[in-house]
Formats: sequence, C-alpha cells, structure tokens
Amino acid sequence: MKSNVFAGGGKKQKNKLKTAAKKSNGKTSGVNISFHPLFFVFGLYYAVTGKLLTFIIYAVSAIMHEFGHAAAAKRRGYVLNSITLNAYGARISGNFSSLKKSDGLAIAAAGPLFSLFIAFFTAGSWWFFPETYPFTEMIYEANLSLGLVNLIPIKPLDGGKITDILTEELFGKKAKKIISVSFGIISFSALLLLFFYLAAKKNIVNVSIIFFGAFILTGSIEKDGASEYVLRRAGLRREDLYRGVAVLRFAVSDKTTVKRLFALSDFSLKNEFDVYDDKGFIGTVSDEDVEAAAERRSIYITAGDVIEETRLPDTMKK
Repeated sequence: MKSNVFAGGGKKQKNKLKTAAKKSNGKTSGVNISFHPLFFVFGLYYAVTGKLLTFIIYAVSAIMHEFGHAAAAKRRGYVLNSITLNAYGARISGNFSSLKKSDGLAIAAAGPLFSLFIAFFTAGSWWFFPETYPFTEMIYEANLSLGLVNLIPIKPLDGGKITDILTEELFGKKAKKIISVSFGIISFSALLLLFFYLAAKKNIVNVSIIFFGAFILTGSIEKDGASEYVLRRAGLRREDLYRGVAVLRFAVSDKTTVKRLFALSDFSLKNEFDVYDDKGFIGTVSDEDVEAAAERRSIYITAGDVIEETRLPDTMKK
C-alpha cells in the first residue's frame, strides 16, 4: 500500500498543499475513495463465482487497514486525503521521500499492525461469545491475511514501502527504484509460474494468484505519484469567521516541533501557540505562522525556529 506526505518546500508542494486546504475547507474528516480498474475486475470475478460477500468483507477490511495508516499519520501532523481500492486491498499513491525515516516506518507499519489487531480481537471475542464464530470467521481471516501479506517486502505492499525507505537510506533513490521494480517483476513471474503449475499439475485454477500478481506488478513499476497524505492546515471560511470561531490556545516549549503543533491543532478552530524557553515566555505564533514556516522549511523545525522566522523581514526568510 503506497503512501506519502508533503513535508514542505518547493513551489509544486506548496500549490498542492493549498489545493488540499481549499478542497477540505480546513476539515480533516473527508476522505475521497477511488477505485482502481482491477478492483472492478476482481469484484466481478467474485460475484460470478458466488463469493461477493467475501469480496465485500475484504474491501471493508482494506479500508480499515488504511485508516490504521491514517491514524498514525494524524499523530504526526498529517491527514489522509484519499485512498484507492485495488484488487488486493487499498492503496495510497506516492512515496515517503519527504519524511524522516522513523515517521515513514511508523506510518507504513501501522496498517498491518491495525489489521492484525482486528484479527486477534475478533478471535479473542470467540472465547466470550462463541456463537459469533460463524459470522465473524471471515472477518478474522480477511484481517489476518491483510496484516501478514502486507508485511511481505514487495511494493505496493506496506512491507515494500518499509523496504523502500531502508534501501533509499542505504543505497539512494535510483538504486531503490531499480530494486523495487526488479522485485516486482520477479514476484509477478514467480506467481505466474505458480498459477500454471497448480493448473497443470494439481488441476487447481486459482485466479486470485493472477490478480495478486497484477497488483504487485502495477504497484512496483508505476511512477511515484502525487501525495495523498497532505499537511493538515487551517482553512477557515469567511462565513465561519462571520459567525465567530473559538480560539484554541496552547502553551508549548521552544523545542516542540512543527509536526507536534499540527498534531495538537483543531483545524475547525483558530489555533495559537504561546512559546516558552527556559527563561520564560518568548512569543506567540498562529497556525498561519506555523504553516508558512513548514512550507518554507520543514515540519521538523521547532516552535522556537518559527518565532525567529516571524521576526525576520520577508526577504530574509528561507
């Protein structure tokens, strides 16, 4: 499952951030769900074979999986803007190149961990409510398989995203892409051989193997696209201000990162941050100041850095 965040910097990134803010009007609850063509092919196959309920449960489990990523991203100052349902789960286009390695790894791992949590929670409920087993067994199987399969280190699975982060750190972006595409082609070829072997030697025709192989191949060779995780930012409308909007105020250290300030903020309100160092109060910054500093520099700068930026003439700002 692919995912990305903009950490600020660059005209193209700023324009995308502004577009995202305009669409959401400052709200973070709306998530656009789109469908990959393979999703409909897979759904038609399951409908024809009488397994439509299985397909629906897997699709819902995939969405829950993505909200695991979304929750982890939100804690780091980002919001899920849209997800794409594919033949084998859900996917977010983009990459983690603008993130710190630790944040990228945490967001990538959150989806599989959340799926595994749902699976084990469902299994645990059978001890107390054994009569629910016939109705929830498929939910357990769907989430267990999504959690485990997504740990496989091949794009566009989450394990592949984790591998991408680590290989880019060790070998650079170009080598990362070569490794990713190579793994995808080799995996697709292996799955194709497995399909024909089972059909010829075991008389087993498992079309799911083909769909999964196509999912792996398309995810590994496609170009990294526009981010679907975007910085959360204020977007209060004129009519909101006309009615009056509450101000949410925080006291923070000068060492608090912008990433943390975004996570604290409620973007349906006006946010202000009173910044303190070891000697006491040093100034107040607004959410607009924080956003502007993040776009110019990074979400990893501190509140103290934002204070310094607000005191600089525009011509001297980075």
